[in-house]
Amino acid sequence: MRKQMLTIFVTGGTGFIGKEVVRVLASQYNLIVLSRTARPSTKNVTYITGDLLDKKKPTFCRAGRYCAPHGCFYLR
Repeated sequence: MRKQMLTIFVTGGTGFIGKEVVRVLASQYNLIVLSRTARPSTKNVTYITGDLLDKKKPTFCRAGRYCAPHGCFYLR
């Protein structure tokens, strides 16, 4: 029986440090990565476009449509 992978929500995953964090985590987890610019999704990594500081668009709520994350990494 295959074990289900945990899902992690990552902000800042396209920055200098965030790219490495995503690379390492993607080998063991499914990731939902919030990015201010559109990015193509890859194996185990789904990118969503948004900004946590934009009060007009509830970005974190939109992320919930994709998953109920087991954890979160906030990189700023």
